Amino acid sequence: MQLHMSGRVRMEIPFEFDLSNLLSFLGERQGRFNIRASQAWGSLYVLDLSETFKFLRSLSDYNGNSRSNFLEFIDRRIVESKDKSKNWLTCVKDCDPMSNIYSLLSQWNNMPSRASYSFVPVQEGDQERPMDIRNPDDQREILLAAQLSRIVCRMLEVEGFRKLERDFYNIKWKQISQETHLRFLSELGHILLTLRWRVSWWKRLGDGGREPDPTKQHYVDRVDLLCRILYVYYTCVLAKLPSWSASEAPKGVWSTYPDSKNAIWDDFPVDSSDEGFQKWMERGQELIEQAVDPSRVSKA
Repeated sequence: MQLHMSGRVRMEIPFEFDLSNLLSFLGERQGRFNIRASQAWGSLYVLDLSETFKFLRSLSDYNGNSRSNFLEFIDRRIVESKDKSKNWLTCVKDCDPMSNIYSLLSQWNNMPSRASYSFVPVQEGDQERPMDIRNPDDQREILLAAQLSRIVCRMLEVEGFRKLERDFYNIKWKQISQETHLRFLSELGHILLTLRWRVSWWKRLGDGGREPDPTKQHYVDRVDLLCRILYVYYTCVLAKLPSWSASEAPKGVWSTYPDSKNAIWDDFPVDSSDEGFQKWMERGQELIEQAVDPSRVSKA
């Protein structure tokens, strides 16, 4: 978790998860305040706790037995809930995820580990207050905010990759404008870059915890597989560009990531082969070394 206007403090999300307990805790707080999630550059969204309570209760009704581990809940049970999970957008305020979903996928890829949270008053006239992880009275709400953020980010991921599949189909089989083609390449490229950064950070520097995280490899494997799939998408879309417009395809961007010291040149994929993918992913760890403080890399 990001401290307000300063460094970060790690807070573990418990492995064991009981949806009934979360609903009970959330039920006591709905209507009293909402929760804003922010990153260093500004606000991401506000979670409406009353709407979030309704959404999670509908999932609870669908899922029956509410006990599981948190990974299983966000990776399988939410996704398998199908129509029951489509109302998640009502939980999110001060943000319209579906109007700019590719950009948000890039921004939210670092959530919630690099987020800060604040209490947003429901009553007019009250002041918004940052949650302070050093304050014992705020720690349970911070855990709630982190769990809800993981759930919301997972829903955005599911919706985003459904849209990616639809757009990929349209580009592969339908006539589209060159402008649309190039825009999709740029958006997909940015998503790939943030995913490569995330998995490279985990592999090179770890997760920052005092104790090894038993779930880390699960996330590394999942994001690595996602990178591989999207890499194939990207190189297929790149190959569909007419030869006379291929020079206009984006080559990369200058990026500055959270917790990094230097801007880096983030290169978009070019080589569609498996070897090309492996080299592109390995370059991600080289970029970590270029971007962060050398003393931090030497300790990893």
